[in-house]
Amino acid sequence: MRKKSIGFALSTLLLALSFPAQAQQQKLQRIGVIYPGGPLRETIDGLRAGLKELGLAEGKQFT
Repeated sequence: MRKKSIGFALSTLLLALSFPAQAQQQKLQRIGVIYPGGPLRETIDGLRAGLKELGLAEGKQFT
């Protein structure tokens, strides 16, 4: 009886380990910019360039 229990436990464990884990989908982060005035385009371009240097891609990791 004990051998059957051990065999069943090992079979169940092997079956459970044979299924690959499902990775969670990465959540898209939103970045908001509050800027008090002046030309904003250069500031936004600089922010995008800095995020790109960090390895973040617009539309994939942030929007």
